[in-house]
Amino acid sequence: MNKKTALVCALAAAIVGLSGCTPAIYTVGGTIPSTNPSKGATKAQFSLSGENCDGNFDPVGTFTYHDKSAVAYNPKGKGIGLQMTGPVLFVSDCSDPASQEEADFCAGVWQGDPDSELAYVLESCSLLGGASSAPVKFFAALYTSTNSRYPGDGLVWGCVQDNGQGHNAAFKDQAILVVPSEFGSNGPYAGYSNRGAVQGNVATYACPEVPPP
Repeated sequence: MNKKTALVCALAAAIVGLSGCTPAIYTVGGTIPSTNPSKGATKAQFSLSGENCDGNFDPVGTFTYHDKSAVAYNPKGKGIGLQMTGPVLFVSDCSDPASQEEADFCAGVWQGDPDSELAYVLESCSLLGGASSAPVKFFAALYTSTNSRYPGDGLVWGCVQDNGQGHNAAFKDQAILVVPSEFGSNGPYAGYSNRGAVQGNVATYACPEVPPP
């Protein structure tokens, strides 16, 4: 079994029974601050499109992320830094779990372990936006590094919060992204994490109604 297959199997084992999540279309496009705090650091580019309109926790979508100024992967500032892309494995609005299994997952229980790194990620997600009460959308994706100096693939978790658009938004949209390190091997970016306000847009749309046959 190769590494990517093992990651898919591990994730599938963790989400057995999660078939009741709210059908929706989720999109993210824009930037968040780089993990490099230096003045003039290039912002990290972040995009995600996912939909689970079949209602079966089986989304279709794509995730891309590029933190060019990440010091660990671009120490001299002349390379392309951390760069990844891959398919979205699932998206879920954890504000209203539709099953006990989904409720457990949204509480941070990973393969029966309530103290896994997932619990930390979701706890951080629950604090997104400060006083904002907008629901948080959780996602997972497989990633493949597109920086040839750091080849490999792995799993990435994250969440986003849509706080409205334009001048009608009381708070900025927010995002968190984590490449968990608790797996034996999670690709070249294991242990990386970032969070911040999204300069761009986070949006959730209702699935289109399918006319009866």
